[in-house]
Amino acid sequence: MSSVVATILNEVAANVAPSARRGKFASPFANLSFAQKAKVFETLESIPGEEAGSIRFLVGNLPGLTAFLSYSEVGAFDRRRRRLRGRPVGWGLTRYIGVAEGRSEFKGYYQGRRAAGPDG
Repeated sequence: MSSVVATILNEVAANVAPSARRGKFASPFANLSFAQKAKVFETLESIPGEEAGSIRFLVGNLPGLTAFLSYSEVGAFDRRRRRLRGRPVGWGLTRYIGVAEGRSEFKGYYQGRRAAGPDG
């Protein structure tokens, strides 16, 4: 399905900005500015007719799906070995330092309290 989505995005990108076919990247969509990419999504989401409903649905959900996948471990997870092959993209974007058995800033009691509870 990714090749279908890429083809749709690239064809509309080439119509939005014909110069996008000649750029740094092989993909015309990747060569667009953010404003031009927004125009591609606007164009696809405004296709008239009931028969275009599935394309509009796909394009409307594509940014959220892409964000979900980039912030998950799916790209770095080795399903056969059941462990990470590398650092997931989302970890770098959020500066996540990984799993820990507690963090120093959360150890002890908040504001110098000596016990948990209202009287602490």
